[in-house]
Amino acid sequence: MFDRIFTPLIALSLGFLVWVYIRSRDEAVYEPEIPVQVQLAPSQTELFQLDQSELPPVPIAFTGPPSRIREVRNLFRDGALRIQQVVTVPEERMQDPSGRVELTVTLDASGLRVPPGVMAVIPSFKNRVSVVARRIIERRLSVRLNHTAGDRLQTTAIEPSQVLVRGPKDVLDRATVALTELYVPPAASDDDKPIREVGPQKIRLIPRLGDETVQITPSEVQFRATLKGPQRIHELENVPVFFLTPANFPYKVQFLNERAGTITLRLRGPVSEERPVVYPYVNLASRRFGAGLNADEPIRVDLPPGYSLVQEPPKISFQLIPLDVPAEPVDGAFKPS
Repeated sequence: MFDRIFTPLIALSLGFLVWVYIRSRDEAVYEPEIPVQVQLAPSQTELFQLDQSELPPVPIAFTGPPSRIREVRNLFRDGALRIQQVVTVPEERMQDPSGRVELTVTLDASGLRVPPGVMAVIPSFKNRVSVVARRIIERRLSVRLNHTAGDRLQTTAIEPSQVLVRGPKDVLDRATVALTELYVPPAASDDDKPIREVGPQKIRLIPRLGDETVQITPSEVQFRATLKGPQRIHELENVPVFFLTPANFPYKVQFLNERAGTITLRLRGPVSEERPVVYPYVNLASRRFGAGLNADEPIRVDLPPGYSLVQEPPKISFQLIPLDVPAEPVDGAFKPS
């Protein structure tokens, strides 16, 4: 009687074991490349910034029943599979002078959320990636107005003239100025005054240095500017040259001919029919001069506001004659007697 009861039970148990064995051999493998994201430990997020713009994906082998592997495929298609690792900069490397610390991260697939019965394995030769931690510092930088005014813009006053910039040390070590957004001034017209005052006007700062994003405080500044009106070229002929002499200068100036004491000047300045008043001179007090010919001496030119030279700096040649020696003209030229 016991045989008639236990024999079916034994048969059922054996059948179940055979089914489990067969099912255990019914497995599928799926090997996609999974994106990798490395994050700093929360205690270091204010001190460092991770540079992982080119972090490559890693291959992972998923093994499990076909139905579960199909679920893994759907998770991968939906972007729900991602290796996430936390890294910490060792204390002994936090003050590296370069501000850059290269770290090697060993990847672990155990944190992946996969269906039950699925095993994920990263090949040992692919389970390491390198990241660079960049130390964050703060520096004050001068502000420069970024504009399209060219030489129309004469003066600029910016308030505040410096801002606090927070970013990677290797970037701030090379930085010199913080730029504003582009300022496009109003077009010049013939009705404009020679000088136009602009501002005060607010303008935002560009939160970047080169290709790097930074934090800037404050995020905007206020500026005033002086703009020149419409410009044209003025040509001034026969402009006399003056001489600035020190006290008790022992020489008198004479030119080689009558026209040698005048020059022609080309200026850029406001549109006007009036001849601009200029004062070209040679500074004889700038160094010690001696008697005789002084060839190609530089001429300084005092210009009215809003004007600039559009030529090579002028030069002049002249003679210095001792005061106690009279000079006589010979063939249109002068020489000491």
